[in-house]
Amino acid sequence: MMFNAQRGVLLFCTPPRSRNLLFVCWPVLVHRVTAPVLRVHHLNIFEKIVLGLCRASVRQPDEIARRIHQNTDLCAYVVRQLKDSGQLDTSGAPTAKGLRTLATGTVNEETELVVTHVFQDASRPAGELWPRAATDLTFQPVWRVRGFDADLRLDSAGHPRKETAYLVPPCEQAHAAALPPPGADQIIHAIAAHRTALAEHRVAQFNQATEPTPAAYEADQELLALHTEFAMPPSEQVNRVWDIRPPTAEYLLTWLELDAETSEGSSGWRARDPFGLDPGLMLQQLVLSRVHSDQRLSSAVSHLTLAIDDGLNHRYRKIARDVRERSEEQLVQQLGDHIRGYPSMLDLLFGLEDAAARMASNADIETVARETVRVYEHLFRRLIDEYRPVTPDWQVQQGTGATLILRAQLAECAARLGFSRIPLLISGNLKYFGENLATARSNPTKFAKEISSLVKKGSVKDLVPWALVAAATPDNPEYLRHPLRGLAERRPNLLTELDQVNLLRNRGSHGDRDASTSDDAQWCRELALDAARTVLDLSPEPERTTAR
Repeated sequence: MMFNAQRGVLLFCTPPRSRNLLFVCWPVLVHRVTAPVLRVHHLNIFEKIVLGLCRASVRQPDEIARRIHQNTDLCAYVVRQLKDSGQLDTSGAPTAKGLRTLATGTVNEETELVVTHVFQDASRPAGELWPRAATDLTFQPVWRVRGFDADLRLDSAGHPRKETAYLVPPCEQAHAAALPPPGADQIIHAIAAHRTALAEHRVAQFNQATEPTPAAYEADQELLALHTEFAMPPSEQVNRVWDIRPPTAEYLLTWLELDAETSEGSSGWRARDPFGLDPGLMLQQLVLSRVHSDQRLSSAVSHLTLAIDDGLNHRYRKIARDVRERSEEQLVQQLGDHIRGYPSMLDLLFGLEDAAARMASNADIETVARETVRVYEHLFRRLIDEYRPVTPDWQVQQGTGATLILRAQLAECAARLGFSRIPLLISGNLKYFGENLATARSNPTKFAKEISSLVKKGSVKDLVPWALVAAATPDNPEYLRHPLRGLAERRPNLLTELDQVNLLRNRGSHGDRDASTSDDAQWCRELALDAARTVLDLSPEPERTTAR
């Protein structure tokens, strides 16, 4: 049996215009069949109302029309239909059949013979039927076939679009015409499944309307019947299913598209129903079952899902730009337009705002605290870089009391600037500070390198002692205008607060603050803003004059 895409592929629904589509031609055996289908007929809303009024002795078309505010001719037509079907007698009174119909809503059940086409999957030996049927076959011309690719020109009547579809190879049994033909019950179920999907589609469309209509009511009743009252015809009727001619080997044009609502555990794509009656559950199942063994299909699906990452990344970048722009506007309102001349500080403030926005649990306050520490690392590095410390005339002590003496000397510097006290953060690293003081006297060149290293990568606890010395040493002619003085005036407890932020970042202890309180993030923001105000007293960054 030959599957030849060159003569055209079946197309029952126009594909959307989208770049993120993967076109696939699926092999199917098309069976043209005559089959009995059991249909349950229901009263429509007008028939039900008219039959009810006739039972209440309102039987003249003009009187019925007046009661229900409808056209007299329409009511007369409905009365004639009810009489012809035996629901009303000649006088217009409901018959026994009419009363039964009024009670159940069901007019009758009958078997209808339909001539249609069903589609057997030819990609696997199982050869199951698609839950779809089509009265007429419509073919999409194929421009050319290149190996396992079919080049198509879609929408040729309007704006032609070139697309390439992957031709899924049929299984060996389909090639050898050895697939078992579908049974009568399978055919009937496929036709019924198609009618159910079509009814669900109609109901979904009517549900979008603002007002109910008779057609919407009929669609609901039809769907209800298909879901609750459908049954196989009697066995003698089932046996009347037959193939009018042998099946033909065709390709069914289908497509996959990116899933806009991807979630954890999803494939990232979804199959669209080629008959326009979504969801395309069978195609989804067929692709998932084949993608592991078909390298070409697997590669094509992988390229499709990569577009999800590209789309998400583009979306995230846009969101990040929007958030940054809003944050920048807010920071300019708080700090003034000059903050744009300090892009490094702006970047750090954006990082803090992003961390604060992501706070979903108490544990995330660690990230906010870490970003606050980075802000102050940047500030103190810039302070030391612009106000290089003058070596104080301190006696460098040795032994166990050296640290206590250095702590007292730094506490005096802090008090001179207006800070309250020296916390554990500073005193814990005074040994390294004392070693640098000794190096400053014995080897100035090495000391200069140490200071340059601090400017590049020093931590807050290493930087603060030298910033205090630079700002508070009278030998420094510029100490009276050192920016640290203004910061001490705004935040006299800054050194203690930095110690608390450091503890909050490490979560070893919370000091005097509770990391579970909701105002911790705001407290970190206020600390960071004061650091930014201090940076404004320094020179703008020479390499950039704007953060945009």
